[in-house]
Amino acid sequence: MNNEPIRVGCTGERCDWTVGGSGGQPACVEGNSTCSNARLLTAAPSDFHDQTLSALTQQINALLQAVPSDPSGRKLSFLHSRQGTLLAWVNHEAGDIRVEGAITAKSDDAAIAQALGLRG
Repeated sequence: MNNEPIRVGCTGERCDWTVGGSGGQPACVEGNSTCSNARLLTAAPSDFHDQTLSALTQQINALLQAVPSDPSGRKLSFLHSRQGTLLAWVNHEAGDIRVEGAITAKSDDAAIAQALGLRG
């Protein structure tokens, strides 16, 4: 009998990313927001989010919205880690996912870099 924890894909609001096995693909499970939809929040111009940043946010969101849908049904997502944020195609409705032993945002930096194929 296999006692590995199994989690089901996330709803898209509060997700964590996970990569299992060698050459595994990222998937998201219910969690604490290390995986999010690929869009930036918009805000009224202020001292910390001035007109320049507001305009840049609109441009970035327009680029993200222009990306064609993934034929495999994955969602364009931001994978957040201590090393930064990666834009990736991620399965949010993966069904049962074994998370024991998988790489997550809580893993060490070297394991995250290897699992996500990060470059210096």
